[in-house]
Formats: sequence, C-alpha cells, structure tokens
Amino acid sequence: MKPRSTTARVILLLTLMLIGNSAILLWPGNKIVIRDVVGPEVPGTYKHASSACELASGEILLVYYSGSGEYGNDTAIYGTQMNRSSGKWSRPRVIADAAGKAEGNPALWRSSTGDVWMFYPVRQGDTWSTATLAAQVSTDDGQTWHDADPPSDQPGLMTRSKPISLSDGSCLLPLDFNPSTDTEFVSEESGSLFFRSDETLQDWEKTDIIHSRLGNHQPAVAAITDQHLVTYCRRGGDYFGRPDGFVVRSESLDGGRTWSPGTETEFPNPNSPVDFVRLQSGNLLLAYNNSSFNRTLLTLALSTDRDQSYPHRRDIVSGEKSYSYPCILQTEDGTIFLFFTAGARSHIKYTVLSEEDLLSER
Repeated sequence: MKPRSTTARVILLLTLMLIGNSAILLWPGNKIVIRDVVGPEVPGTYKHASSACELASGEILLVYYSGSGEYGNDTAIYGTQMNRSSGKWSRPRVIADAAGKAEGNPALWRSSTGDVWMFYPVRQGDTWSTATLAAQVSTDDGQTWHDADPPSDQPGLMTRSKPISLSDGSCLLPLDFNPSTDTEFVSEESGSLFFRSDETLQDWEKTDIIHSRLGNHQPAVAAITDQHLVTYCRRGGDYFGRPDGFVVRSESLDGGRTWSPGTETEFPNPNSPVDFVRLQSGNLLLAYNNSSFNRTLLTLALSTDRDQSYPHRRDIVSGEKSYSYPCILQTEDGTIFLFFTAGARSHIKYTVLSEEDLLSER
C-alpha cells in the first residue's frame, strides 16, 4: 500500500548550535548531537557513502570510499571502528583498493556465523555503467580481510544499501543497474534488483529488475514478515530537482524472489539515496531527504503499522547544501545510529537516538 502520513509534516528544528565539529539540535524535551566520524583532518578529500554494522565485540565498523573525487581513479574503501565505551573512532585504514581503478559505495553484512562481508563496485572505465561487483570477507571480526567471489560479473551493477538476513538464513543483497554513460543523468532504463543467497554466499539467485516511470536505483529493503518484504528506492532522472520526483516503492510477497513494479510514494526525492530498516520492535524506519530539489532536509519517518503510514517524522539536520546517503544501524541494545555524508562530501557524520525519541510528540 502507498504510505500516507496521518499528521502534518513536523516543523523544522528549533535551535541549531555549532560547537566545534558537533551540531546540537534541540527538540522540546530531548537533544540530538551531530558528530564527525571523519572530516578534513583525515587524508582523502572526498569521503562518501558509508555503511555500518555491529561487530561481535560490540564495536561498530563503518566503511566508506575516499579519494580525490567520485570519478578519480585513486579511490579506495576505508574502514574505522568505534569503541562503544569511549565513543572514539579508530584512524581509518584501507580495506580494499584496486590499483588504478575506482571503488564505490560499500555495503556491509554480518552473517549469523559472525563473518563480515563487504560488497562494493569497482569502476572499470569512465562511468559507473562499467562497474563490476567485488567482495571482501572477514572471519575475525573485521581485523583482516580477504577477497571473496561476488555474485555476478555483469557490468553496471552497483551496491549501496546493506544486505539483510532473511528468516531462512539467506542473504538478500540490494543492487541497482544503470546503463547510462551520462554522469548527470540516471537512465529510465535503470532499475533495482536483488541477489538472494544462503549463508555460504556460494550460490546466488538473481531477481528481475524493478522498473518505474523515471527509473530507480539504490534500493533499501526491510522484511515486514518472513515473506512480505518492502523496498524504497532512489528515483532516476536528472540531479536538478523536479516537482514530480518521489521515492519509489516495491514489495515482495515471496521472501524476496519476485517484486512488484515500482510505484511512486508521497516521499519527495531529489535523486538521492534513502535507507530503510526494520527495528527490533517491528516498526519500520525510513531516512530520506525531505525535498524534491535539494539533499537537505535529512528526515526520519517511523511506521508503527507495517508500512501503512508514517506519522512520526523528525527533521534531523538541515542548513547545508547537502546531507545525504543516510545509513541506519540499530545495535543489539536498541540504540539507533544514523550516519550520513556532509560538508561537500568531506565529512561522514552521525547522530545517536532511540525509538522513543522518534515516537515522542513535539
């Protein structure tokens, strides 16, 4: 069902205070603090597209790609870990780097056996339409990594959102396909798809591509039940903004094997990624840019009725030209982390909140 809000969109943040590298957003009765994971003090001009998972140790592993720019051939995948006791992040180190080629959006998945997998694209030519998938796996909680077989060598497949574990132990890997060679336009032929595997990640089953009016890509997926899955996708088209630009939705009723055609939702989208997760409570959380034209505001929307409506909405941050590429992580203790790119792609920032923060009225 197309999600519909039952309340008016919440007002903008009341007070914004800048303290060093932190921004404190004050809501009535609670406080949200925005902090840096990495900023300009860390080598690499460009820092973008983070993905995170909780390790067996309880530390948080965050990966991103960095270099001179999106189309530079010097990019690599970097990883940093957060000590939960001190709140400090380790100095980033290279996890994957194909010499002379550009790595892109990484996606982390921790299996039930404890192995940590990272999927990412490697650009073989001038545009991402030439990218092929690569994979790394760590069997020692993120300390060391080695090459693993990706699910496909088809050019043009890209990762962004993290995989999820299904009830039967399968891994569901979200991907998108964009054949366009225009760096300023996402083709209408672009679409979202998934690869489904068991925990060994040896045999993969590819789904059909989800199509929609403007094209779509970078699907983020959550399982409402064992069989009912929902994905929200970034719209295709240009990057200049358009009043009819919306997040695209699709659903599966057979555990992620087949998907409905993409339909446009009420959520605006300026051709920017979203993230979408099922929380431990069973509620669903969507992070998106609440604009059809700009990658700001960055907003969280919570559904308590299995994707029927999203009445609980919070604008997390605004004020810059771009806050984008959100990544949601809920740790075993219920804490919600929201990571995102900021500062003209020179920072990876994050905030920490609880589900109660999202449910509380303002």
